[in-house]
Amino acid sequence: KSNPSHFARQFTSESQVDAELRSLGVPIDALPKKKRPKYGNEVQIVDGIRMASKREAKRYRELGLLLKAGEIDFLARQVRFRLPGGVEYVADFVHGEIDSMGRVMKFTVEDTKGVRTAAYRIKAKLMLSEHGISVVEV
Repeated sequence: KSNPSHFARQFTSESQVDAELRSLGVPIDALPKKKRPKYGNEVQIVDGIRMASKREAKRYRELGLLLKAGEIDFLARQVRFRLPGGVEYVADFVHGEIDSMGRVMKFTVEDTKGVRTAAYRIKAKLMLSEHGISVVEV
């Protein structure tokens, strides 16, 4: 009989899940091999939310603390912006301040970058030229 509290554990990465399965005797080597991410990022799970990298997870925790402290009024993840030519830019985070009437007074668009790809550079320039929004790289 398995221990129910065992299944309630929180894992912060897929490698921790693999290690736990191995410790339980699950033949995970028989499972298909995972491809290494193109840019070497390691997926993280924070508050039950999948983050693309350790850097994104760290920034999410930092922004969460700012939100709790009242330094920012709102925080949104994976916000989509339409760009010309049917192109879409997905920002990692958008956060900012709201006035007493519930209107956004000021906001910041952030992207956690390890590698500045050519596609990202083009999209960041389009964000500025089309929407007047500068993307802050973290």
